[in-house]
Amino acid sequence: MERKHGPLFFIGAMPPPLHGMSNVNARMFAALSRRDINIHLFDIARHRNNTTAAATTNSERVIHHIFRFVSLMAFARGKKKTYLSLSGGFGQFRDLAFIVISRVFRAKIYIHHHSFAYLNKRKAITLLCVWAAGPRSDHIVLCERMAVLLSKQYQTRPNRISCLSNAAFLSSEERGMGRRQLRTVSFLSNITFEKGISTFFEVAGELKARKVPVRFMIAGPVALDVKGWLDLALAAAPEVQYVGPQYGLEKTRFFSQTDLLVFPSTYPNEAEPVTILEAFSFGVPVIATALGCIPSLVSDERGFVVPAQARLPLTIAGLIQQLIEDEITYRRLSENCNTYFESNTSGHLSALKRIVDSIECGRDFEGKT
Repeated sequence: MERKHGPLFFIGAMPPPLHGMSNVNARMFAALSRRDINIHLFDIARHRNNTTAAATTNSERVIHHIFRFVSLMAFARGKKKTYLSLSGGFGQFRDLAFIVISRVFRAKIYIHHHSFAYLNKRKAITLLCVWAAGPRSDHIVLCERMAVLLSKQYQTRPNRISCLSNAAFLSSEERGMGRRQLRTVSFLSNITFEKGISTFFEVAGELKARKVPVRFMIAGPVALDVKGWLDLALAAAPEVQYVGPQYGLEKTRFFSQTDLLVFPSTYPNEAEPVTILEAFSFGVPVIATALGCIPSLVSDERGFVVPAQARLPLTIAGLIQQLIEDEITYRRLSENCNTYFESNTSGHLSALKRIVDSIECGRDFEGKT
């Protein structure tokens, strides 16, 4: 059966491995797949093993993707559209090839931005990507700060930028009750030093020294270079429990047992962590570092935003102790998390619908076709 609209070429890293960007890519693909569109998927996820053989395999896959992309573009009928989940680093050289080919075949281009890597500092390759995409391309960002930086660094017109929070992709079933008391502090992330795992253990150690009655949970996949260190840290800190990677119902149970999420990342390109949004949906306040979209997301109404500095563990430990001793403030933060998620859900879903409508029809975000 012939489709009503022209084909869509969807380019992005899909799980596995599952991380913030691949998770959102998969959910965006699912949202578009529910429409009357013929979608050609190009999964550009890299091989997980950092070996010469893996690098060769990755190069061969890129070449295969490019040839397949050209072939499908050449024979496609109707209005062609390209949705590109832009990489944060060297993958933009590959992304540039997809963009140039899309322009050659006069495809409408939509670029989804997930990283501050090229927004905190202007990058030549990103400038080439934005320039090659042309003034008629449309851009999806995660928050207003990202939109401002995209316009500032690459002169992207504001009417070509649409904000879409990752909260739009959270399940409507992900809901929690307001918390009454802080008993359990949790860490949920890819377990790396940049994501703050050592800081979390320092916080636990500081609160233990202060004899503060609280337990600690850690969840997430462990990076190979951290595994040995983590085993030793867990052996030395019996008050900290590691529960492994958490997905689906396991993650729901994890959040139901969590009273406060600590997100002490020092990763400079942090954007809008899905983990923080998930915590809000369960009524869990957050203490997080001031990176990317986090300051406007957390604010002082749903937790605390702290600078990533040398005294970070002491600062976080002090805030946790404060919330344990002041139950009224803690309950207010928890209630604010529930209110934020419930009051913003319809707006996030409406934004997603507008963007998917535009992509389906090959329409500009400003309403032109």
